[in-house]
Amino acid sequence: MASDGLTLARQLGQQGRIPEALAAVESVLRSDASNVEALILVSDLYGKLGKHQTSVQAAARAVQINPANMEAVVNLAAAYHRLGDLDKCDRCLDMVVAREPSGLRAGFFQLIKITGDVEENSLVGRVVLAFDRAAEKADVSPLVTYNMGRLLLALGALDAACQAYERVLDQDPEMAEAFASRGEIEFLQGRFDHCLEWFDEARRCRWTETSTDSLFDSKGMVQKIASGDMTLSQVDRYAARALVRLGRLVEANGMIQSAIEWQPWDIDGVRRDIVGEYIAMGQAAQTQQGIEAAIKIWESAQEIAQQANVHRLFLQLGQAYVQMAMQARDRKDRQKMAAWLERVRTIIETPPVAIPPEAISAWNELRAAAKHVTAKS
Repeated sequence: MASDGLTLARQLGQQGRIPEALAAVESVLRSDASNVEALILVSDLYGKLGKHQTSVQAAARAVQINPANMEAVVNLAAAYHRLGDLDKCDRCLDMVVAREPSGLRAGFFQLIKITGDVEENSLVGRVVLAFDRAAEKADVSPLVTYNMGRLLLALGALDAACQAYERVLDQDPEMAEAFASRGEIEFLQGRFDHCLEWFDEARRCRWTETSTDSLFDSKGMVQKIASGDMTLSQVDRYAARALVRLGRLVEANGMIQSAIEWQPWDIDGVRRDIVGEYIAMGQAAQTQQGIEAAIKIWESAQEIAQQANVHRLFLQLGQAYVQMAMQARDRKDRQKMAAWLERVRTIIETPPVAIPPEAISAWNELRAAAKHVTAKS
């Protein structure tokens, strides 16, 4: 079957066995010369071999067979880019931005986020420039402007992303994703009260279909969110974190449950996000109010940290207990010192979570610190 041949070809390609992968996919094309999926794969494989003209020919054939297939058009853009023909690359990308801006953004969002300040003449850079060209047009759709904002966010250009979202709301005052994305920026800038206000606006508005359909969507909802979609589930996730930072813990717990209901495939991810906020809040409290204030915050998150297997919180607690034991020792308060050391030993001897290999040394240091306090007493 063609699907079996394509699966084999992809597996071989991922293993770096390019000639074998080509043989497998070309066998598919001998049976079905109009198989667009196979032509896209052939183009990619020839590109990896440096045979760029052949890569362009295969990609162009795929687009000729199905001009509506935007994945094929993106593949052709990539082939032209490898060939060094930036004008034709840009024309292909302009077509995709006009027809499937969310799909193109989703396909490159994570790569842009990882790359950061992209080089203008890289393929990623050409994608950003294609959105920039489209956003400058008088008749640009809100969806194009919105996706441009998402790419600016991935680049870390928060002020520019904020301006893009505000332009979207001028064009479409009821686009929920734009309100939610403004809230995201407020969250990232530490304005937690303000971010909740934007999220409330997002919840009352109309959610549009900004996510991908067929393009770059093989992993379903997880892929879409990973690729930069802003959804109700993301709103609740951010809101829960903001509520923790504001100390509104009862409301935060309710929002955590809502976020989990939206993202049942990533329960641990939601919980890890929340524990991260408790850790950060405790660190801030330690600086401003002292170690005991931090301990209270971290202890209040033990259950959720255990559920999500977050060892960092327990490591923080252990280190804090050691500090408290040292302070008690310096005051010659042996009873309190022993009580704090007992808490440390409980964590060390029966860790509430699995300790990953990379954290073993930190755990051993904690054990050594506790012993040092005892030895000095």
